[in-house]
Amino acid sequence: MATVWMTFDRFLAGELPLDELVDWIAATPALADLLAPDERRRLQLIDPAAPNAFGDATTCIAAIYEAHRPGRVARDRAERIARGMLAGTIDCAAGTRALARLRGQGADWIPDAFTGLAAALDDLPQPSADPLADASGFAARVAAALELGRRLRAPALVAAHRLLDRLKE
Repeated sequence: MATVWMTFDRFLAGELPLDELVDWIAATPALADLLAPDERRRLQLIDPAAPNAFGDATTCIAAIYEAHRPGRVARDRAERIARGMLAGTIDCAAGTRALARLRGQGADWIPDAFTGLAAALDDLPQPSADPLADASGFAARVAAALELGRRLRAPALVAAHRLLDRLKE
């Protein structure tokens, strides 16, 4: 069940709010086929209103993920992001930054190109404190961001292809 692991990864990556995770758990009968009864029960007991609910849920999900897919969370995340970039469901700039962060966290099998591309994204002009007071500056920043996004899209997609090829090895 690829969607189960993708959903767990999205939560662990901070892309899925706790409330949505809890709703998804309640609406996903396939968890019974994939997880041990105690694991499923732990998931069903997640209460978003409880103190430290997010931390407890993160610990629980990470432990279940590791038990079923040992050492795979970073590789699964990188693959999900790269495939999303190539499919157009994940913005190339956001995907590039996420893959550069993973590489910075020790995933040295991710092509270094993502680090350079993310650094180029960091070179965009910073917004002023009040964008409405500086309309021409705001317009220039938007134009620069769009142009940089267009220029970096092709190399980011090439790097995403390279990453997927590495993950097949």
